[in-house]
Amino acid sequence: MGRDLTLYPQKAAKEELKSYLEMLGFRPCKDLWGWPKGSLSYAWFNHEDFKSINGVSAVIYPATKEDLHITKNTWSLHVRTLYSGSWHDVKMLNDVLRGARKLFKGTVRGDYGVNKYAPL
Repeated sequence: MGRDLTLYPQKAAKEELKSYLEMLGFRPCKDLWGWPKGSLSYAWFNHEDFKSINGVSAVIYPATKEDLHITKNTWSLHVRTLYSGSWHDVKMLNDVLRGARKLFKGTVRGDYGVNKYAPL
């Protein structure tokens, strides 16, 4: 079980989303969940002082037909951490989405509703 939230940006290219995640310290990783062809998978983990327990995963994926009803942008950003994640993991999940939404506008949807973030 995890905390799953997705940003449906108003306007963001795949390369812009990729640069944003890499600027935050996310590293490319293997796709473990079977995302659509063309998706980019990333992982973040804070090794300092054991701040992370599970870390955060992020996937840039091509928008589905359902996604296009939310936004006309062709790429979306899915962010996840497990429920057992640390406070730092959850904060990073929220920071990724808040920062991306500030840059790319759009709508966040997930476990907590529309434009709501994970409680710390």
